[in-house]
Amino acid sequence: MYEKVIVEFPEKNRSSVLRLLKDAQKIYEIKVYTENAKVLRFPGIEISLSERKVIVSGKKVPMTAKEFDVLFYLAYSCGQVFTKGQIYTAIWKEQPLDIDNAVMCLVSELRHKLSAYSKIKYIHTIRGVGYKFDVSGK
Repeated sequence: MYEKVIVEFPEKNRSSVLRLLKDAQKIYEIKVYTENAKVLRFPGIEISLSERKVIVSGKKVPMTAKEFDVLFYLAYSCGQVFTKGQIYTAIWKEQPLDIDNAVMCLVSELRHKLSAYSKIKYIHTIRGVGYKFDVSGK
């Protein structure tokens, strides 16, 4: 499980602080993202909300809008478990109709695409509950 820490600093120190955090990311299992850029970085994967692109092992992974939305939704709250209903409602923006099929198919395709670029399993099934994004291997 990850703990979120918010770091505030003067704008004039932005590049130095971000460089320091990026270096720390190489040593420790941490993610770094800025409020403005909305880029999530984890070992082997980078997810950019503003550019709506996913880079895995240095290569851009093509995906549909819904696949990207699900990945960003899960990764933004790394380690948190979401039910299929929560994912469906957040992504489709409507009341769940066929939750199981819609979410399972989308997650399956997303896993398939990510696994073509990395051996790391990013999306985990929590049996009887739903899914979570986690890179800790737990």
